[in-house]
Parts: sequence; structure tokens; C-alpha cells
Amino acid sequence: MKNINPGSRRQKILLYYTLAVVLPGIILGYLAYRGIRNDQALREKESRRKLEMDNQAFFTAIDSGFVQFMNEQTADSMLSGSIQGDPSLLALFVKDTSGSKKLITHQLLYLPSEFLTVQLEQLSQPANLKEGLRLEFTERRFSEALRFYQDKILKTGNTSEKIKALIASARLYNKMNQPDQAKALYNEIRKDYAGSLLNGEIPLGLIACLEILKINQALGEKDEMRNNSRQFLELLLHPSCQYDDDQFNMFCQSTKEII
Repeated sequence: MKNINPGSRRQKILLYYTLAVVLPGIILGYLAYRGIRNDQALREKESRRKLEMDNQAFFTAIDSGFVQFMNEQTADSMLSGSIQGDPSLLALFVKDTSGSKKLITHQLLYLPSEFLTVQLEQLSQPANLKEGLRLEFTERRFSEALRFYQDKILKTGNTSEKIKALIASARLYNKMNQPDQAKALYNEIRKDYAGSLLNGEIPLGLIACLEILKINQALGEKDEMRNNSRQFLELLLHPSCQYDDDQFNMFCQSTKEII
């Protein structure tokens, strides 16, 4: 009778055990792990979807209430705003003779869609500046929006477009907590375009002066603020361009809240 090598027999047993037990166990374990991961991913996706829906409903309710409040505040007056604990205006609207409201300035962390629409109409941006507005207000990608506006300042031959790009750049510097750069741009606007009107209505020199005063106040620059206040009042009383009573009243009210 032929002897069987015990070592060979053990190897065969281990091979059969591996093929019949270990390998199927690994495969089944992997499939079970994949199933668990897929279930977890589905649960996380559903949780994110529910959270997004809840957030959207929450902010929609907040926006709706806020817009209603602002509409009530501006219902009976030609000029009004909502005032926080500090002297700054939360939002400032002007109503024209037809009763339509225009958003002039704001200190909001973000704009509800209704206000964003008002502001876009007020700015009357040319089509080739709307990309900057989208980056700034919709996607809040401030650095990219700033590069877009600065590129327009350098390349455009349209004075109106350049002015709007300058104002937008200064506004973005403020949002990005770079007040010195914002102030430098507003000084440039005040120096070079004091006699011009934004959209044929709002005097650029006064806009720039007002924004510089806000920066002076925020930084506690009392001496500089005193000098700029005198320049602002002199420009208000002796304007270098013609504008209507609503604009004059708006700047007077804004000055009272700051000075």
C-alpha cells in the first residue's frame, strides 16, 4: 500500500478549507461591508437633503418676514431705513414719485432675493458686469469678483462701466475687511468723478465721501473723519453737479446717523 505524505495531505486540507470557507467568507464580508457603506451613504444623502430643505424653508421664512418688515417701514415715507443699535443704517431705500423703491445702501450680511433684484435694477449694470454681480452676491466668491471688476477697470473704455467697477471693487474691499484699500478707491472716485452722477441720479462725490466717513467711523479715525466731514458738507451744500431733493435728503439723513 502506497504511503501518503502527511505534509501534502495537510496542504490539500488547507487549500480546500481556504476555497470552501475562507475565500467565500472574505467575499461575503466584503459584500456585506459594501452594503453597509451604501446604506450609510444613502442615509447621509437623505439627511443632507432634509437639512437643505429645512434650511431653505427657514431662510425663506426669515427673508419673507424681513422683506415684509422693510416694506412696511418704507410704506409711508419718501426716505426711511431700519436702524440698528449703532448709528449705521441696516438698509436705506428711496421712493420715487411712482412709489417704486430703490435700495441705495445696506449693511446686511446678505441680501434676500427680493432686495438683490432691486439692487440689480438700481445699479443697471451692463451685461458684461453681471458676471461680477453673480460672483459677489449670489456665489459670494469675493476674491474672484474683485479680480473681475479690477480687470474691467483696466480694460474698459466706457466711463460709466469703469465707475461702477470702481464702486464695486471698493465695496468688495470692505466686505473682505480691507478698509484701507476701499478708502483709497473711494478717494480716487471722489477726486476724479466728483461731478458725475451714478445712473444719472446719485452724485458720485457724495457717495464716495459718505463711504469714507463710514470707514473712518469704523476704524476710529477721529481726525480724518473730522476733515472728511467738512469736505462732505461742503460738497453737499455746494454740489458740483445737479441732483434732486430725494438724493439731498438721503445724504442728509445718512450724515446725521454718522456724524
